[in-house]
Amino acid sequence: MKPSQPAKTLLLTLSIIAANQSFAQQTQENSESEGDIEEVVVTGSFIRNSQFTNASPIETITTDDIWQSGAANLGEYIRDLPYMENIDTVANTLDAGDGQQDSNSARFNLRGLGVDSTLTLMDGRRTANAGAVSSLLPSIAQQTIEIVTDGGAALYGADAVAGVANIIPYKEFEGVRARTYYKRDGRGGTEQSSVELMTGLSFDNIGVNWVGAFEYSDRTALTAGERPRYLRIADQDSSYGNPGAWQTWNNFFSGQGSARDPSCETFNDGNEDLGQIGALPSGTPASLNRCFLYYGEWQDFARPSVNYTLFNNFTYEPADWLTLEFQMSHNYRESQLVSSPSNAVTPRPNQQLLRVPENHPANPFSRDVMPYFWRPFTKIGTLPSVTEGNGYMRTVYSYYTDSYKFGGTFDIADTTWQGESWVGYQQYRRDIYDDAYSLTRMSAALRGEGGPNGNEWFNPFGSADPRSPDYIAGVTDNSQQLVDWLVVPNYYEVDRSRLAYWDTVFNGEVIDIPSGTILAAAGFQFRKERDWSNNNPLAVARDNLTSDITAYIDPIEARDSNVRSAFVELEIPFFQDTFMGSMGLKAAARHEDFYTLGYSTTKPKASLLWELRDSLSLRASYGESFLAPSATQLRPAIQENCTDVPDDDPDPITGESMNGRPSCSSGNPNLLPESSEIVNFGVTWEPIDGLSINLDYQEIEYVDKIESLVSDEVTAVQFQDFLAATSFTEDTYDTSNPDHVVQGVAWVLANPNPLVERFADGRVDAIIRAPVNYAAQYVEGFDLRMRYGFDYRDWGNFSVSLNGNYYTRWEYQQSPTSPIQDARGFSNSATGFAPPISKWKGTFSLNWFNMNHSAGITTRYLDEMIYDETTSTIGYDLADFPKIRAITKMDARYSYRFSVDRLVEADARLTVGINNVFDRMAQRLPQAGGMETRVDDPFGRQFYVSLDFDL
Repeated sequence: MKPSQPAKTLLLTLSIIAANQSFAQQTQENSESEGDIEEVVVTGSFIRNSQFTNASPIETITTDDIWQSGAANLGEYIRDLPYMENIDTVANTLDAGDGQQDSNSARFNLRGLGVDSTLTLMDGRRTANAGAVSSLLPSIAQQTIEIVTDGGAALYGADAVAGVANIIPYKEFEGVRARTYYKRDGRGGTEQSSVELMTGLSFDNIGVNWVGAFEYSDRTALTAGERPRYLRIADQDSSYGNPGAWQTWNNFFSGQGSARDPSCETFNDGNEDLGQIGALPSGTPASLNRCFLYYGEWQDFARPSVNYTLFNNFTYEPADWLTLEFQMSHNYRESQLVSSPSNAVTPRPNQQLLRVPENHPANPFSRDVMPYFWRPFTKIGTLPSVTEGNGYMRTVYSYYTDSYKFGGTFDIADTTWQGESWVGYQQYRRDIYDDAYSLTRMSAALRGEGGPNGNEWFNPFGSADPRSPDYIAGVTDNSQQLVDWLVVPNYYEVDRSRLAYWDTVFNGEVIDIPSGTILAAAGFQFRKERDWSNNNPLAVARDNLTSDITAYIDPIEARDSNVRSAFVELEIPFFQDTFMGSMGLKAAARHEDFYTLGYSTTKPKASLLWELRDSLSLRASYGESFLAPSATQLRPAIQENCTDVPDDDPDPITGESMNGRPSCSSGNPNLLPESSEIVNFGVTWEPIDGLSINLDYQEIEYVDKIESLVSDEVTAVQFQDFLAATSFTEDTYDTSNPDHVVQGVAWVLANPNPLVERFADGRVDAIIRAPVNYAAQYVEGFDLRMRYGFDYRDWGNFSVSLNGNYYTRWEYQQSPTSPIQDARGFSNSATGFAPPISKWKGTFSLNWFNMNHSAGITTRYLDEMIYDETTSTIGYDLADFPKIRAITKMDARYSYRFSVDRLVEADARLTVGINNVFDRMAQRLPQAGGMETRVDDPFGRQFYVSLDFDL
């Protein structure tokens, strides 16, 4: 039997271990460690040997912290950090502006200010893949992760708005370390596994070190259909389905009237339970002669994925004053989207080509008709062979990231100054493989000219299903060869990014003063970023059934975002080792010139640390940030990358539903840069041995923030502009009053918003979700980190830790004409300007260590939130769901260390654990997916086991 890919990976891992073990032992016998203490460099400062580095709040996470938590990877671990919000570890949320998730692209998101507001570094350098943590480094090679939570623009770049996360790899390691991990949920819906290996060699006699690491991980799917309790309550209805709604030629152009497919709701008997796959196959009638489709079973909570990461780091010390380093990492990640068997056909120019003639053998209307609310394939009739399982389609997203860095550190003559200089090159690209439907083929098939022989009729009506009362065998059914002929394989590169940089930093002593020595660092950086966005080949050929054939095709061109920058950092001791303790100031400023975009800025940061005594210190910091729009964001605002408006929220001007209208993600050439200010006050106190308390208070003001609005928010902003220009208010404007609507329509047509395209009668034609500078965010709150370690008799060592976050303010403003909204304690379900924000959340952990045994219990808590969703599942009343209840989950683990001395000599650790010990399931809510996936998950109790080896 041919071995599977995981089996191949495991065999390769064991082979490398065996081959390297004997060589590592020989090398160790020939070299002795001199026990040198390495210089510690902490993220948040370029000044080495600083006395005041911790003037900024910094949290350090080790690999052991991640492993002991039971998390499968770094992404899962950071989701539970109290100051992180909306980390992408569960798929489901449909609207991109509302926090779209695919469960495989977790990134740092400090305070919920957005992933673009936290700068993610890999070994102190930027990344080209937007900071997706799963692709940066094998988990086993992550020595530490350092998170600076008070900004870092003055040192690392003006876009370090909320903070900086730096993933630091091992650069020296001897021997072999291996790890296997497996986790599954108690209901057997999804599994995760990984195999990791790290090995290294040191040749002290020639000054060479090498560290290499590899990781393979995978995850199986969990679809909504496997969680019936959520599927039953999920907001999963769409006006576009099959059976659908149809129009005559005259009514099509007038925009008036449609006729429902006669098969609508005619064969649902025995399939009324929405919690079951295949529910309501013939849909249910709705207003305006529509027939609702229920698509929830095709949604996913966990997308199947695989991830390969390879890392190598070489250091060479040719002289005492010089160390050279070469680093490279490669990642391939594949994520597979499960979705409906076909999308809605919404563009009107496309619908005109889909004319069903009167003489069509299955036409029930006895006249020429065209689709109005329709999808070609849902739960009925003959489905394309490429559909899988319960009829879903699979889209494969492939991500490639390659990173190279070369440079080194050096001493400068006989001075206290040191330098480092690096050049780097990174490339990231994303590919898509899916199966699409040809417009020209569909048009031909509706005329009876379809199929390989060009002589078959395609039946687009519900009568194609044998369960329909209008079904006639051999007349209304569709052959498999015809259906498959309509499908066109579609593979293309979606986008590509390249990052090249050169930076140099110098640091050392400036001058001695009575209170100590002034230290400094200075440096410069040249950074070139180039992005390409490619077009869907079918759209370019004007042959995509669901893409507007008249839409503007954005030319494929390179978009450059190049930066020249320089910074300086000073550390000034005010006094040291006096009766008042020690106090020092760190100040930095960075100038950045985005010369290809036409922006420039200079941003400062100042930090003060007062160590009153060894057990007590106070800190304060102030910083500013500046985030320039990307070259991609600055492209024109056009109808591209369109999906459907996903819910039934009405247009606030006309009162008409926007459900199913195109909602397009595009650019905005008039964007301005974002800016922010951040202030932090903190204290570290160690009142007794083993007890450490860190408390920080922070204020953030973030203005001109670039956001892509949710579909409903685009029209809401236009409505606010209308109210500001007239005497109407939200309470007095009434869409049921024809006079009010006439005035509203007249105003929006006279004052057009390029993001809201309207018909001549004022109805919404399309929504352009372009990035805009509308938003402002104001955040204030406290972070607490407390840890106490102690020994008790001969029972062993115990440690207790408490991490928490409490927001005293979290507000946002959608536009200059909109009111300031309080997001604190709300789910913020109808906005993309704020994630769900609980007033406070925290984790409490108790760990025990004794000889070879260790165990731990962690309790995670998230405070309740007011549930403010504005649309809900048919049959449910939002008044019955006033709150998202507080979430409390407990995890437990046990580890045992042992030695293996048969085939090889190794220290090993076996860990077994349970996440969500009491099997607390997420609260059911009448929204997409049936739950709020940004704060909870549908997995329930999960069991995991890991085995670690050190050889």
